[in-house]
Amino acid sequence: MWFGRDQDSAYDLEAKAHGLLDAGRTEEALQVAEKLLAMGWSGGFEVKALAQHQAGELEGAIATLEEATAKVPNVWHLWQLLGNLRSDAGQLDGALEAMNEALGCEGVSEASLRFNRAIVQHRRGEPGKALDDLEFVMALPRPPEFAEDVLSLAAKCLSELGRAEDGLTLVESALEACAEGDVRRPRLHAERAVALDRLGRDPEESLAIATEAGVATPDLLALVRRVAAVSCEAPKRFRLVTQSAVDRGEVKGCFRVFDVVADDEAQALSLCVATLPPDAREAAAIEESAVLEEPTALEPGVHAASGLIWFGEE
Repeated sequence: MWFGRDQDSAYDLEAKAHGLLDAGRTEEALQVAEKLLAMGWSGGFEVKALAQHQAGELEGAIATLEEATAKVPNVWHLWQLLGNLRSDAGQLDGALEAMNEALGCEGVSEASLRFNRAIVQHRRGEPGKALDDLEFVMALPRPPEFAEDVLSLAAKCLSELGRAEDGLTLVESALEACAEGDVRRPRLHAERAVALDRLGRDPEESLAIATEAGVATPDLLALVRRVAAVSCEAPKRFRLVTQSAVDRGEVKGCFRVFDVVADDEAQALSLCVATLPPDAREAAAIEESAVLEEPTALEPGVHAASGLIWFGEE
């Protein structure tokens, strides 16, 4: 982790920086990153790149990580982050090169790396190669915490390889192995709804279960947009933050951040509310709103949604 000689409270500072990033306090996180780099702590590169990315400076974040991997080429997660950001920038060949470098580093988390490399392979139009990496992850004796994301991409790759029925079987097998009441079941129902739709079958039952739980994956949102077929006269693209009061014991409410296309804030809110759990819908209100694009050629509806951010008593 060190590429200099100073040793201070680097771990504490790095943890503080990630907390600032989680809170959206980008400038403060950048300041901490510079302190870490001045101390010779390679984690400062990661914090700086994440802060730049959060600020919309994707090319700057990539440049930071290219400098980082030149100075500390044995830190696998710096290579992986570089690969992810190059992939987001459409630099797919460079992204794959970075992922391959990461795989050769000592102490690499192979499950994480192979999943992220599979995303790059899929974006390169190579679902077969992506599936090879995903099958490695799915064969592990203990599934990673991102197992549902792995399953989702594997089912999509199978569909693109002309094996959509196998994709459905994969999802339904996971669902059958998941106990009733398991918190993962709604997400698996979301994947089942998408897999059924790919085969031209009715996804209604699984779609309803996933929607009731507030699942909002990109594939599910695309399915909802098509099913709902919302019409707009002068669509604009909004970034909307909703807040809802709920009564779940210690949990008193939730936030969610949306990328949504609608005519106005009122329509945008109504579209976003439909993705929230039932007990969070009635009291949902706009916390923040900004127009990202006006006009827009994107189809009406919700295009992206963050996870549900729950909060308790203030």
